[in-house]
Amino acid sequence: MATLNITPSVGYANDQLISLSQYPGLRVPPGIKPREPDPVNFARMSQLAPNKFPAPAGLTVPTDMSVKLKGVWAPVGKDPVQWQFQNGELQLAVTIAVYIIENYRPIPKLFELIMSHELLHVQDEIDVATQFLPKELPKDEWVKKFLIDQSKVDDAAYRNWFTTDKFENYVRDTWVLERNERGKGRDSGPGYERYKLDVAKLLPKI
Repeated sequence: MATLNITPSVGYANDQLISLSQYPGLRVPPGIKPREPDPVNFARMSQLAPNKFPAPAGLTVPTDMSVKLKGVWAPVGKDPVQWQFQNGELQLAVTIAVYIIENYRPIPKLFELIMSHELLHVQDEIDVATQFLPKELPKDEWVKKFLIDQSKVDDAAYRNWFTTDKFENYVRDTWVLERNERGKGRDSGPGYERYKLDVAKLLPKI
């Protein structure tokens, strides 16, 4: 068996921490160090979330989801040559961006409410990158077959998949699918409807 280390890393588009002492009503998930969101106007929020109407009060998105396979391959046999993975690292890096409507940022109660919801999305982004993928990718059919069990790859497939970005895009597709499913779960159902009503109750105070 080959050694494949899956190494996730998480960064933030805005690394400034929220001053929690100023927002006692902010609900922070365990292990999360909340960063300040970037304030944007309604037009910009609509651009960031084109599938949501009206524009959401807040938004959490990955601005970068990088997958890099750094490994050692050895040629096996001749005429035709095949390739076998020896060991390496699958690097997963995500940069998380959080946005809020600029008119809502100065209102403490509204800020607390919106960010309490967005931090759930932040928690999901971190969990998918650091927990879900390192656990599930080794079970993936192709990851297990070629990068762990060391099945040989013919030369054409090796050059088409592992010397280009096709394999990395394949992994990224798995990543995107999981984070999108979690996002849909957060932004649907009775809990999300209550959240939107709570936001609406505070809007007249603007």
